Amino acid sequence: MNSIHPLLSGGSIKIPLICFLGGLVTSFTPCVYPVIPIFLSIILRYSQDKISKKISASLVFVLGLSITFSVLGLLSSLLGKIFGFLFNYPLTYIVLSNIFILLGLSCLGVFSVKFTPSSNLEFKTLKSFFIFGLMGGFFITPCTTPVLGATLLLISTKKNVFLGFLALFFFAIGLGLIFVILGISSSLLTFLPKSGRWLSLIEKFIGIVLIILAELFLVKAGTLLCTYPSL
Repeated sequence: MNSIHPLLSGGSIKIPLICFLGGLVTSFTPCVYPVIPIFLSIILRYSQDKISKKISASLVFVLGLSITFSVLGLLSSLLGKIFGFLFNYPLTYIVLSNIFILLGLSCLGVFSVKFTPSSNLEFKTLKSFFIFGLMGGFFITPCTTPVLGATLLLISTKKNVFLGFLALFFFAIGLGLIFVILGISSSLLTFLPKSGRWLSLIEKFIGIVLIILAELFLVKAGTLLCTYPSL
């Protein structure tokens, strides 16, 4: 409960909402977006066009996805809490800044890691979709690394365990929302814009935001350096 009070009383309550939007935007990045038709083909084979099966399978998948990301947020917060003293030193923010720059460069296409699951998968039970969701947090991670990595690093600076869990839960909900909507009504897929240059522009925008955050970490490092005149 000690970790919940500062969350409710301060500005940190905005972080889960920002993470939700981050997850939503991430679902339209170039290597997550193509996963959608693959996911739908798995859902259709399982549901046999029964709406109740579509709803349950989609929700169970996103639940598994949310648990994986929430655990990552929890671990990140715990590490921040355990090594909180490190955030009193300029070097910590310099290291974080360099990591954010690498993540930003990844979004800008300097380097990338992508993985797409097979469309030949076939599930017969909801348990399979839950496990698929749990694993989805890992096979989608290479696509979400820039945003997810930045989010985890930011959460670690807050050192609030409840906030870490909640923020990544909302991130996963934002990421999985499109899967739920289209899983329930695959006909909506026709309303989605086709893959194109706009996907690349979204990823580049994320990259620029991450590099700006890196600069803010450098500013923080500079502020701390001023408190250590002997350095």
